[in-house]
Amino acid sequence: MKKKSTVAFKTVVKEDSSLKKGEEKVVQTGKAGEKVAKYDVVLENGKEKHRKLLAEQVVAKPEDKIVVRGTKEEPVVAAISNSPAPSSSKKATTSNSSSKNSKASAVSSKPSSGGKTFTMESTAYSGGGTTATGINLTANPGLKVVAVDPSVIPLGSRVYVSGYGEAIAGDTGGAIKGNIVDVYFADESQCYTWGRRQVTVTILD
Repeated sequence: MKKKSTVAFKTVVKEDSSLKKGEEKVVQTGKAGEKVAKYDVVLENGKEKHRKLLAEQVVAKPEDKIVVRGTKEEPVVAAISNSPAPSSSKKATTSNSSSKNSKASAVSSKPSSGGKTFTMESTAYSGGGTTATGINLTANPGLKVVAVDPSVIPLGSRVYVSGYGEAIAGDTGGAIKGNIVDVYFADESQCYTWGRRQVTVTILD
């Protein structure tokens, strides 16, 4: 069995004295690479029981994203403000209240945590087939499933992955060891878009 996955590109920042300090310009967009992993899959009663990583090869190298950052200092000109100071503390109170409400709104938009939360490296895979827990991805292409290390996240757990959403920890992989989560997409192009990134994974139940 072969499985394709993406290789994330790096971002390289270069200083440029011709640009104003604080300005940035992208001179080369990054491009993710691709690697192919070959597995030895053991089936039992038509279901995958075990898989072993045999080889892994980078078939397309990633291209760095290059960003130039300005370092040119601008002359500082002193200015006198004619704006009157606030006449009362009421505006400040309103502002603080608004800030608190905004923070409360941001917190309430996060998924409720029913268990542990981890910061993990995330990759993506596709190709259908049957997962280690017997989920038929070919028959359920829209199902959100992630491959995990069962010693970190128990198989069958319902999890929330930032940027991906709620999913079932229903698969494993030879390269999935420790704090790594492999998210499934039915469309291979979405794997390239996802790349390799850092995510927050919360065990819901």
